[in-house]
Amino acid sequence: MTIGQAIEKADALYRNSYTEEQKTEWLAEFDEKILREEYATHEELCDLATTDWIKFIMSKFAPLYIELGIDIPDAEDIKVTLETELLIPMQYQEIYVLYLLYKMAFYSAEYERANNYAAKYIGLYNSFQNYINRKYMPITRATIKE
Repeated sequence: MTIGQAIEKADALYRNSYTEEQKTEWLAEFDEKILREEYATHEELCDLATTDWIKFIMSKFAPLYIELGIDIPDAEDIKVTLETELLIPMQYQEIYVLYLLYKMAFYSAEYERANNYAAKYIGLYNSFQNYINRKYMPITRATIKE
């Protein structure tokens, strides 16, 4: 799913006045969580940090990555458009739409609606985490002390 597709689907379900830029920031916030909690902790996934979207996320959350000793790309060199692909595989991509719906309802002070969206996206996110844990080996960093 692209940034534009997620925004378009969420907008079709929830009338709002939030900008594409704000929604892109929310998607970056969500994918940063996925990058940090899932991709960085599983063997085959941790080497995928080469796309402009991941570089964009890293530049947005630079203090966290600088603290970890990771080089941050220059934000001016990064090209992110509505056609940029998000991280989650196709079978779980509804998470993005639900997350945007949650954020829009929450910031519109529609808390009951926001809670309903949150419950749905968290359930789907848990399924996504289980999928990652089944499909990819976690990174182990155990050392033996003599």
